Amino acid sequence: GPVRVFMRTRRAFISTSRQIEVLGAVDVESWTALYKSQNLEAPKVEKVADIIGAKPKFGFVVFCDYKDTHSAVKRALIRRGMAKERVMIMAGDPPTRQIIAEAFNRGEYDVIIGTTKIMGEGVNLQTRTEGIIHMDFPWEPASMRQREGRAVRQGNTVGHVKVSRLVTPGSADLLR
Repeated sequence: GPVRVFMRTRRAFISTSRQIEVLGAVDVESWTALYKSQNLEAPKVEKVADIIGAKPKFGFVVFCDYKDTHSAVKRALIRRGMAKERVMIMAGDPPTRQIIAEAFNRGEYDVIIGTTKIMGEGVNLQTRTEGIIHMDFPWEPASMRQREGRAVRQGNTVGHVKVSRLVTPGSADLLR
Protein backbone atom coordinates (compact mmCIF):
# COMPACT_ATOMS: atom_id res chain seq x y z
CA GLY A 1 0.00 0.00 0.00
CA PRO A 2 0.97 3.66 0.11
CA VAL A 3 3.72 4.85 2.39
CA ARG A 4 3.32 8.05 4.36
CA VAL A 5 6.29 9.97 5.61
CA PHE A 6 6.06 11.97 8.80
CA MET A 7 8.97 14.35 8.97
CA ARG A 8 10.16 16.85 11.49
CA THR A 9 13.33 18.81 11.93
CA ARG A 10 15.01 18.70 15.30
CA ARG A 11 17.68 21.06 16.49
CA ALA A 12 19.84 19.49 19.14
CA PHE A 13 18.81 20.94 22.51
CA ILE A 14 16.89 23.82 20.87
CA SER A 15 13.44 23.19 19.40
CA THR A 16 11.36 20.84 17.30
CA SER A 17 9.35 21.75 14.24
CA ARG A 18 7.09 19.26 12.50
CA GLN A 19 6.35 18.69 8.87
CA ILE A 20 4.07 15.97 7.57
CA GLU A 21 4.22 14.74 4.00
CA VAL A 22 1.35 12.46 2.99
CA LEU A 23 1.73 10.47 -0.19
CA GLY A 24 -1.33 9.84 -2.32
CA ALA A 25 -3.05 6.47 -2.29
CA VAL A 26 -1.60 3.94 -4.70
CA ASP A 27 -3.36 1.01 -6.34
CA VAL A 28 -1.54 -2.02 -4.95
CA GLU A 29 -1.71 -4.07 -8.19
CA SER A 30 -0.38 -1.21 -10.32
CA TRP A 31 2.32 -0.47 -7.76
CA THR A 32 3.44 -4.11 -7.65
CA ALA A 33 3.53 -4.39 -11.45
CA LEU A 34 5.57 -1.18 -11.74
CA TYR A 35 8.10 -2.28 -9.13
CA LYS A 36 8.54 -5.74 -10.64
CA SER A 37 8.93 -4.34 -14.17
CA GLN A 38 11.63 -1.90 -13.06
CA ASN A 39 13.34 -4.29 -10.63
CA LEU A 40 12.62 -1.97 -7.70
CA GLU A 41 12.48 -2.78 -3.99
CA ALA A 42 9.53 -2.47 -1.58
CA PRO A 43 7.83 0.97 -1.35
CA LYS A 44 9.39 1.86 2.03
CA VAL A 45 12.84 0.96 0.73
CA GLU A 46 12.38 3.10 -2.36
CA LYS A 47 11.11 5.99 -0.21
CA VAL A 48 14.29 5.83 1.89
CA ALA A 49 16.35 6.10 -1.29
CA ASP A 50 14.17 9.02 -2.46
CA ILE A 51 14.72 10.90 0.81
CA ILE A 52 18.50 10.39 0.83
CA GLY A 53 19.24 10.80 -2.89
CA ALA A 54 22.47 9.88 -4.66
CA LYS A 55 24.83 12.43 -3.07
CA PRO A 56 23.74 13.72 0.32
CA LYS A 57 25.62 16.72 1.70
CA PHE A 58 25.94 15.10 5.13
CA GLY A 59 25.17 11.70 6.63
CA PHE A 60 21.96 9.71 7.10
CA VAL A 61 21.20 7.04 9.68
CA VAL A 62 18.55 4.47 8.71
CA PHE A 63 16.93 2.34 11.41
CA CYS A 64 15.20 -0.91 10.47
CA ASP A 65 14.93 -3.84 12.85
CA TYR A 66 14.46 -6.31 9.95
CA LYS A 67 18.00 -7.19 8.87
CA ASP A 68 16.88 -8.60 5.50
CA THR A 69 15.81 -5.08 4.54
CA HIS A 70 19.28 -3.57 5.08
CA SER A 71 20.77 -4.89 1.84
CA ALA A 72 17.60 -3.88 -0.06
CA VAL A 73 18.11 -0.26 1.09
CA LYS A 74 21.75 -0.41 0.03
CA ARG A 75 20.77 -1.76 -3.43
CA ALA A 76 18.17 1.00 -3.89
CA LEU A 77 20.73 3.69 -3.04
CA ILE A 78 23.31 2.20 -5.40
CA ARG A 79 20.71 2.02 -8.17
CA ARG A 80 20.16 5.78 -7.72
CA GLY A 81 23.86 6.47 -8.20
CA MET A 82 25.38 6.32 -4.73
CA ALA A 83 28.75 4.59 -4.60
CA LYS A 84 28.46 1.27 -2.76
CA GLU A 85 31.49 2.21 -0.65
CA ARG A 86 29.51 5.15 0.80
CA VAL A 87 26.82 2.91 2.35
CA MET A 88 27.58 0.76 5.41
CA ILE A 89 25.43 -1.77 7.19
CA MET A 90 26.25 -1.56 10.90
CA ALA A 91 27.08 -4.98 12.35
CA GLY A 92 29.68 -6.75 14.41
CA ASP A 93 30.95 -6.53 17.96
CA PRO A 94 31.16 -3.20 19.85
CA PRO A 95 34.76 -2.40 18.79
CA THR A 96 33.85 -2.98 15.12
CA ARG A 97 30.75 -0.79 15.46
CA GLN A 98 32.92 1.94 17.01
CA ILE A 99 35.30 1.82 14.02
CA ILE A 100 32.32 2.13 11.63
CA ALA A 101 30.85 5.03 13.64
CA GLU A 102 34.16 6.90 13.65
CA ALA A 103 34.50 6.41 9.88
CA PHE A 104 30.96 7.76 9.37
CA ASN A 105 31.75 10.79 11.53
CA ARG A 106 34.90 11.45 9.44
CA GLY A 107 32.82 11.39 6.25
CA GLU A 108 33.93 8.02 4.88
CA TYR A 109 30.29 6.84 4.69
CA ASP A 110 27.16 8.79 3.77
CA VAL A 111 24.63 6.25 5.04
CA ILE A 112 24.64 3.87 7.98
CA ILE A 113 21.90 1.24 8.16
CA GLY A 114 21.21 -0.81 11.28
CA THR A 115 18.89 -2.11 13.96
CA THR A 116 17.89 -0.54 17.25
CA LYS A 117 19.78 -3.29 19.09
CA ILE A 118 23.02 -2.63 17.18
CA MET A 119 22.84 1.19 16.98
CA GLY A 120 20.41 2.19 19.74
CA GLU A 121 22.95 2.75 22.51
CA GLY A 122 26.64 3.54 22.68
CA VAL A 123 27.04 4.46 19.02
CA ASN A 124 27.81 8.14 18.47
CA LEU A 125 26.89 9.30 14.98
CA GLN A 126 26.17 12.94 15.76
CA THR A 127 29.13 14.65 14.11
CA ARG A 128 27.69 14.87 10.59
CA THR A 129 24.18 13.39 10.66
CA GLU A 130 21.58 15.46 8.82
CA GLY A 131 18.82 12.86 8.82
CA ILE A 132 17.44 9.87 10.67
CA ILE A 133 14.98 7.60 8.90
CA HIS A 134 12.80 5.18 10.86
CA MET A 135 11.57 2.43 8.55
CA ASP A 136 9.84 0.73 11.47
CA PHE A 137 9.15 1.57 15.08
CA PRO A 138 10.15 -0.10 18.32
CA TRP A 139 7.31 -0.73 20.75
CA GLU A 140 8.99 1.15 23.58
CA PRO A 141 9.15 4.97 23.42
CA ALA A 142 12.55 4.86 25.17
CA SER A 143 13.98 2.89 22.22
CA MET A 144 12.81 5.59 19.83
CA ARG A 145 14.53 8.23 21.97
CA GLN A 146 17.70 6.12 21.95
CA ARG A 147 17.57 5.88 18.15
CA GLU A 148 17.23 9.63 17.72
CA GLY A 149 19.80 10.27 20.43
CA ARG A 150 22.50 8.87 18.12
CA ALA A 151 22.43 12.16 16.23
CA VAL A 152 20.28 14.69 18.07
CA ARG A 153 22.88 15.68 20.61
CA GLN A 154 25.75 18.03 21.30
CA GLY A 155 28.53 17.76 18.77
CA ASN A 156 26.31 17.69 15.70
CA THR A 157 28.07 19.98 13.23
CA VAL A 158 25.04 20.13 10.93
CA GLY A 159 22.96 21.99 13.54
CA HIS A 160 19.69 20.25 12.79
CA VAL A 161 18.52 16.72 12.16
CA LYS A 162 15.58 15.82 9.92
CA VAL A 163 13.72 12.85 11.39
CA SER A 164 11.56 10.84 8.97
CA ARG A 165 9.15 8.13 10.07
CA LEU A 166 7.85 5.90 7.30
CA VAL A 167 4.30 4.71 7.93
CA THR A 168 2.14 2.30 5.95
CA PRO A 169 -1.54 3.15 6.50
CA GLY A 170 -3.57 0.28 7.93
CA SER A 171 -0.48 -1.39 9.42
CA ALA A 172 0.85 -1.74 12.96
CA ASP A 173 3.07 1.30 12.21
CA LEU A 174 0.19 3.53 13.25
CA LEU A 175 -0.22 1.80 16.60
CA ARG A 176 3.23 2.70 17.86
